[in-house]
Amino acid sequence: MALKDVINRDVSSDLFFRDSSEKMVIDGVSLDVDERDEGTGESGNRKGVSVQVKTFYWRNAELSKPKPRQKMEINGVKWIVSKSEDKSGLVKAQMYRELS
Repeated sequence: MALKDVINRDVSSDLFFRDSSEKMVIDGVSLDVDERDEGTGESGNRKGVSVQVKTFYWRNAELSKPKPRQKMEINGVKWIVSKSEDKSGLVKAQMYRELS
């Protein structure tokens, strides 16, 4: 079995999301998501505006990779995609939202 096959098997099972994921609703789709807090700070584009940044991981088979600047709703909160990538069946999407 090739390494790619092993990774795909692990991604399709619950192994990757077993300890760190939680059920979330992203744009109306309920799925297992691993959420990483990247911190908060002042917006680089707008003075006096604070932003929160998080990275979300989910299976590409459940929801495809979003595009940069795409607006998404996660558990009722609106986020904007900074960047995203699809690697070995997993989507990694860094997103931000304005706090003030």
